[in-house]
Amino acid sequence: MALSPLDIHNKEFGSKMRGYDKDEVNDFLAQIVKDYSSLIKDNEGLKKELADAKEKVQYFTDMKEALNQSIIVAQESAEKVKNSAHQEADLIKQQAQQDGQAILSKAKADADQKLHQAQAQTEQTLHDAALKRQNISVQTEDLKRQSRVFRQR
Repeated sequence: MALSPLDIHNKEFGSKMRGYDKDEVNDFLAQIVKDYSSLIKDNEGLKKELADAKEKVQYFTDMKEALNQSIIVAQESAEKVKNSAHQEADLIKQQAQQDGQAILSKAKADADQKLHQAQAQTEQTLHDAALKRQNISVQTEDLKRQSRVFRQR
């Protein structure tokens, strides 16, 4: 067991002939007690500082672990969002292609319908023109006949 300053202070030495000077020994022991007390206080202070430092290290280690977990979760979330965005983009692309095909089909159908209407109108116009021509031919023949009849008279 380590000596305490009180143990050093209370230590008594026996005397012998021609021994050491008691005052010098007591002064030296007093100095040792003082230095030893100072060292013990310093040691206790250093132990406290070490405990505080260990506590801080543990705190920062825990924080580091929490941050690492947060980073992993954030990366996983970002990956999920990225994959979700790609899937949504693919769906939007497919929908746009379907919409484009529908618009193209409708436009073709409208164009075909208008072409058929235009052809029908052209045929009707040709038919009307043929009837007018025939009518005019009949009227022309009738006028020629009337003209001959008039000359003959």
